[in-house]
Amino acid sequence: MKQTKPSRTGELTAVMRAIHQTMDDEPKILADSIGPLLVDTVGEDDEWVTAILRHPFAKQWRAGFLIRNRYAEDCLAECVERGLQQYAILGAGLDTFAFRQPPWARSLCIYEIDHPATQRWKCDRLGAASIAIPPNVKFVPIDFERTSLADALRAVNFDFGSRTLVLGSA
Repeated sequence: MKQTKPSRTGELTAVMRAIHQTMDDEPKILADSIGPLLVDTVGEDDEWVTAILRHPFAKQWRAGFLIRNRYAEDCLAECVERGLQQYAILGAGLDTFAFRQPPWARSLCIYEIDHPATQRWKCDRLGAASIAIPPNVKFVPIDFERTSLADALRAVNFDFGSRTLVLGSA
């Protein structure tokens, strides 16, 4: 990860979700109306995307990304039913759950944890797409090479005594 550049890995996941919304047949593995608004799958810097999409296993790779996201969100829903209060996404990148959250998730405090450059990039894209940041979302800037996760979470008043699901995004 370059200090001033966003994560390419985070962008890849968002691109896969966006392409699923526009190219894959119904029923969708994961409905994500926000993803396509945050990424440009055909733009100036699309050579790396084009190479991935032309690969013989492109559909299978995309399905793998989507199934992982869908499984995580299904697990989150089950945890909320059992009293979960917080959801922390490590390496949130362009994860869109917080911006398309279903009604059952609005009681959660959602922590998007990522490098400051990636968070600035995401917030710029959200702003350009006129997508508001929900009141239950907190951005936690962290450089994992320099700051402990506990210190970064303390800085945003994370409740270490609350039931929390922590997942890595991708």
